[in-house]
Amino acid sequence: MSSIETVIFDVGGVLHKINPAMMDDLVNELGIDQETLESIWANQLPLLGSGKINEAEFWSQLSSEYGLRKADVSENILGRNYVEKLELNTKVLEFVKELGLKGISLAILSNTIEPHARALKAAGVYDGFDRLFLSHEIGMRKPDLAIFEHTLNALDVSPESTLLVDDDPVNIKAAESLGMHGTVFRNEEQAIADIRALIEAHSNPV
Repeated sequence: MSSIETVIFDVGGVLHKINPAMMDDLVNELGIDQETLESIWANQLPLLGSGKINEAEFWSQLSSEYGLRKADVSENILGRNYVEKLELNTKVLEFVKELGLKGISLAILSNTIEPHARALKAAGVYDGFDRLFLSHEIGMRKPDLAIFEHTLNALDVSPESTLLVDDDPVNIKAAESLGMHGTVFRNEEQAIADIRALIEAHSNPV
């Protein structure tokens, strides 16, 4: 039985609470309704979040598709209030440090966009992690199996020696289909307890 040597963390909903800043700014700044917001989330945001379009192209698409004003990238609508409304899951981040001190390899695998990644880096959320796998940089998004395969290959680890912590059960199911271990984040205490238990259960007896 392989021991768990690498723990891979999602970010939004795991290392910090779900942050509504971008949605609030889009609604308030552009005056869009819920239906339009949901359409943007389903169609344009995945393109931005996988690096298939840049932010200027994102705003151009919103203008042409929905008749919205063409916002300028310099307005930073997607990231300007993100840090101000950022609420960290401090217990999890402290536990990440503990895992690192125990020799566990630590990685981030996140569906994100460049303005958020920039804000999270500035806030120190990525500190202490050995590797970052950000969807907009690697051109893939969870739950595509290819993004998990890419991560495993880049880390040069076996699926059986890795654990994914994610708040989306669909992502956990995808990772487990490749042989990775997984736990669905529901709250800080539960996630920490689950991670401890899984590492202990798969530790090799001396």
